[in-house]
Amino acid sequence: MSIPSSSFSATQIKQFDIYDAQISLGMCDDPRPCLIVEATAQDRVGCLPISTQSYRWTAFPISDCDPSFAATGLSKNSFVLDERTVILPMNQLIKRRGRLEGNLLAEFRKRSGM
Repeated sequence: MSIPSSSFSATQIKQFDIYDAQISLGMCDDPRPCLIVEATAQDRVGCLPISTQSYRWTAFPISDCDPSFAATGLSKNSFVLDERTVILPMNQLIKRRGRLEGNLLAEFRKRSGM
């Protein structure tokens, strides 16, 4: 599948933004949302994949019942898969969806130590 290439600069991408990205998860290479957790050198970002399925009990839930859910740009309950940070070139980011805000951000920061 061909994904349109988008050009983002490091100044546009902020920690806790949610972007659609070309990222592998298991055997699936489909574009998926990811949570930006860090900017690295050489036009790369560290991110955590987001899925509608929780594969481990440590996954951080993003509930569509939370008042700040709309800011995420996600369409339904999801989970931040926090097993490991995935380093991606910025050209694998497709589009910005939203970001963690409010209670969701506070809870994620508390749980992750970020």
